Amino acid sequence: MLSRLIAAGAVASVSTSALAAITVTQSIDFASIAPFGTYTDSQVVAGGWKLGGNPVAFPFANPTDIESVLISFASTDRYYQDEFGPTPPGGQPGNTHPDGGVPMVEVNFLNPARVGIVSLTKTSDHATLFEAPDAQNRFHITRELLADVAGGGANPGNLGVRLGGFVSFYDNITNQPVSTDSFTFGPTSTFTVSVTGTPTPEPTSLATIGLVSVVLLRRR
Repeated sequence: MLSRLIAAGAVASVSTSALAAITVTQSIDFASIAPFGTYTDSQVVAGGWKLGGNPVAFPFANPTDIESVLISFASTDRYYQDEFGPTPPGGQPGNTHPDGGVPMVEVNFLNPARVGIVSLTKTSDHATLFEAPDAQNRFHITRELLADVAGGGANPGNLGVRLGGFVSFYDNITNQPVSTDSFTFGPTSTFTVSVTGTPTPEPTSLATIGLVSVVLLRRR
């Protein structure tokens, strides 16, 4: 009996510590997105995460649990789909590509102030934040927000999102962005956050240890 109890305790300990990396995902839909400078705000919420399509509680209690954050964007807006923005009221800037500017969305997280993360286009519609040299510290800021470091980890899984649309015009020779104009995304757009990491394992339950002790005492 004692050997069986010891074996059971060992299994419980291994099962709580041998956790593999998982990915949880959450999407937000937007009927429209206002231009950069005006912005449209939304919120990734603790109760909205999914694992393999099924609802799940946000599993990462500590910032160090999070290994990467994938951000992606999609929109049915006709200009975004064509990668051809509307002509600005003052006309297209000189010496830029004749096929017009490229519609883009700037992604910001709220800390609570706006923290610029990345700008996405139809061609480059996703970006991954992970441990890497980054003067803006975007990955560390994002994972601390997700783990609710400011709140002592009391309510992890929430993230304020602020999106803004704009059109970027590229120099006709150097192909570098030289000018921008405001842009409003029409219906509909979807912003998705996917968080990958390994949850901190829970220690072997004290209740399990207590149960073993009680059984041993009874055996005596």
